[in-house]
Amino acid sequence: MGTPETIEIPYPPQSLEGLAVRWLQWAASIHANRSAIDDTTGQFAHLNQPEDVWFLAGCFGGRVSRTCTIPPNTKIFLPAVNEWFDVAYQDIYGTPDVSKLYGSLSVDGIAVELDEIFIQNFIPIKGVWGNPVNESAREHPFAIYGLWKLLEPLARGEHEIIIRGGGNDNFEMMIEYQITVAG
Repeated sequence: MGTPETIEIPYPPQSLEGLAVRWLQWAASIHANRSAIDDTTGQFAHLNQPEDVWFLAGCFGGRVSRTCTIPPNTKIFLPAVNEWFDVAYQDIYGTPDVSKLYGSLSVDGIAVELDEIFIQNFIPIKGVWGNPVNESAREHPFAIYGLWKLLEPLARGEHEIIIRGGGNDNFEMMIEYQITVAG
């Protein structure tokens, strides 16, 4: 496990684009064996969280139930579905077809509208060796696409966040988060 590298991003850090880049950098900061993306219980959700926002992770497919505790008065940023791709991928395959991606989000049973974010210019991401983003500790440029949401802080107590997404190559996922906002 490492810590998220401080990288220069061409977006304000609290903008949706800035948060998407920061989320990918966060995902790359942890080895795959302790990654929030690969986590099936929520036990790693707290690792390397920034102070100003709480990142929730998606998954690489299937159905996952996670439980975690979030500090009070903390915004939450998450993908319902996302893809990242590098220059080599684009050179070989072209820009991925993101038109087939779909996602939904509900918080305590209420549907929440998602925001589409497509960062087409390649942003350098640097992680730890074995991370789930590119498995490398070297800086690597990525473009990012996804359906995301920045949630305002939830009230103290228990909450349920359900994320569904899917798209290309029959990819489908569902994540049920049981969230406790500490009090």
